[in-house]
Amino acid sequence: MKFSLFWRHIPQLLFPRLERVFEEALTEEHKKIIAILEVVRIEEVIRQDRSWTGRPAYDWVPFARFFVVKAILNVAATCDLIARVEVDSNLRRILGWESGTRLPDESAFSRVNAKLAHLNIPLRAQEALANAQVKDRGICHTAHDSSAIKAREKARNTRKSVVVPSRKRGRPRKGESVAPKVPSGVERYLPMTPGEMERAIPKACNWGGKQNSQGKYEVWKGYKLHVSVAEGGLPVACLLTSASVHDSQAAPFLIKKTARKVQGYCLADAAYDSAALKTLSGNLGLVPIIDANPRRSGEKTPMEPDRARRYKDRTMVERFFARLKDEFGARMIYVRGNRKVFAHLMYGVLALMADQLLQSTL
Repeated sequence: MKFSLFWRHIPQLLFPRLERVFEEALTEEHKKIIAILEVVRIEEVIRQDRSWTGRPAYDWVPFARFFVVKAILNVAATCDLIARVEVDSNLRRILGWESGTRLPDESAFSRVNAKLAHLNIPLRAQEALANAQVKDRGICHTAHDSSAIKAREKARNTRKSVVVPSRKRGRPRKGESVAPKVPSGVERYLPMTPGEMERAIPKACNWGGKQNSQGKYEVWKGYKLHVSVAEGGLPVACLLTSASVHDSQAAPFLIKKTARKVQGYCLADAAYDSAALKTLSGNLGLVPIIDANPRRSGEKTPMEPDRARRYKDRTMVERFFARLKDEFGARMIYVRGNRKVFAHLMYGVLALMADQLLQSTL
């Protein structure tokens, strides 16, 4: 890792000097927060316009650091972390609020969080960190997968918004023009750029279902987080869609974003078994290793021994989702709307990514 070249000697030099500045001794938790915030450096992607009229706006940097720390500590509610910051002088100074000043109200945290989510600040910070640590690493393995994200909001009925044009059955009349058939599924997103796919793919909260590892069919209300993870548990592409979106429909976005950063082997389960996706991966310089789906032939085709050995590395994306949900707040989501939910998840992805980088230096 590029990161380990300069970080391994910093804790011995940085923390003793910081302890002279803080009022109380730094705990191991404080040191972990400082280290992760120093890796993330979310303040570098914040560009805040200043207004010379009206009430002075809040500085967004302490708020952004606050939400990263919320993911680090796996705190469920914003008010719980605000209460801790009020009594923890060290954490208060780490975030950027000086002692003796009154913390903003919880409503101010909600308003600033909405602005940060609208500007995709956590996603931009994650992409900057991925470009610095993952891009141009040479040949490596990447694994694609998705995970259910349960939301606390009303599901949108997408069927009501679909209008089916009325037309008589049979061959068209003489002179009657027939609208061209609209591609569906994966074919619809193949010719699009990642930006176009991100705008076109459904993102509203709705109901979704999938078969789990125990063979049981699970149904949930909310969203689905699609991630491409490189070696070391570092995410290189993330996308939040509606829960009803199939994994293969988000795959073109993940593949194209991944090909811009790394080259190597693309690992995925049977949900991504599609000739179009394999062709797309090969054209972009990725070697697809996808588990066979027996839906057509009825029998599962075994992999070649060398591909089967490489396919075992796909568990890194499952470990990523397990840590994200158990340790970095992805299981407790109180905000509503795709942008806010995605921002909440990306704060956890940022913290998890920095923690993986720190662990690689030990």
